[in-house]
Parts: sequence; structure tokens; C-alpha cells
Amino acid sequence: MLRISWTAKMSNIEILREAETERSLINITHRRELKFVGNGMRREGLEYFITTRMLEGKRCRGRQTYTLLDGLTSWVQTDRVTDISSATRNRIFRGE
Repeated sequence: MLRISWTAKMSNIEILREAETERSLINITHRRELKFVGNGMRREGLEYFITTRMLEGKRCRGRQTYTLLDGLTSWVQTDRVTDISSATRNRIFRGE
């Protein structure tokens, strides 16, 4: 244990740097979500329509919903969803 007092007012990033580690849980969840989306996008079923927002009807009022593809575009560092869909069709996310 690092024995850091709660009065030290250190940020999480500073503590991770001092412990010489990185956030592994976030990386694991990102990898699992990439595998899930890759599996769902290759099929033309319900999962594909939900992730690509091809559902009929009106959206609710208020703040727009955060979708899984919005998060993936920021993790993969691309601006277009078409890049992600072509990558899943070519199975680029496999093995990451």
C-alpha cells in the first residue's frame, strides 16, 4: 500500500503515476465492448439495428442519448461510424 493520507488531496492520476500502474479495468471493458460490437455488427439482426440507430419512431425530448457507437468512435479515435462498421466486417478488432 502507498499509505497516502486522505488529507494529501492527490488526484487519481497522481496516485496511479506514483504506484506505476495504469487503469486496467477500463481497458478490459473497452476491449470487451469492442468484441461485443464486432460480433453484433457482423449480423443483420436486432443488435445491428440498435447499435446503428436504425429504429423507427421519434426520439424523446431532452438530452440526446449516449449510444455505444458514440463511445467507440472516441476510443478508436475516428470520426465516422462507417469506419467502425467496415473494421468490424473485416474483423480488425479481433485479438485486441
